Amino acid sequence: MKASVLALFLVLGFASVSFAQQPAADQPVVKTIFDYQKEIGLTDKQVTDMKKLTTDLQTTLNGKAKDLMALRNDLGEMIRSKQDIAAIKKQMQKIANLQVDNSCLDIQASRSIEAIMKQEQLNKWKEIQKKFMEELQAAQAQAQAAQAPAAPVVGEVKK
Repeated sequence: MKASVLALFLVLGFASVSFAQQPAADQPVVKTIFDYQKEIGLTDKQVTDMKKLTTDLQTTLNGKAKDLMALRNDLGEMIRSKQDIAAIKKQMQKIANLQVDNSCLDIQASRSIEAIMKQEQLNKWKEIQKKFMEELQAAQAQAQAAQAPAAPVVGEVKK
């Protein structure tokens, strides 16, 4: 499980898709590996190869997202029309299979990108990701603390 989460984060980190143009003031800005080209020591050729991989992956996943949406819409209709549970289960299995396929494509792209990088570059990238995750967790904890209700005060009730 931990390895798949790391692989997913790696590819998300590699992807050139921006997740939020204007993050909340208390959230760290999401940057891609390409924003750290100089710090990591990536060559222009490495960046070009990695961008091609991420673009190809994104194109493939976008196409599959449409398929996934269609399958989910069909499933919703099957449920609303009270179709046989076996048919509903079969439809759910199609959705699950497509999600597994997408995850495997994601992992394969991550491995391909890692193969482009030298070990020292990969180590620097992992350190950047670790620091980002620590900042993100700290920001989330701070946001949760700010939203927590005030603790009730124990003591006398004045009239």
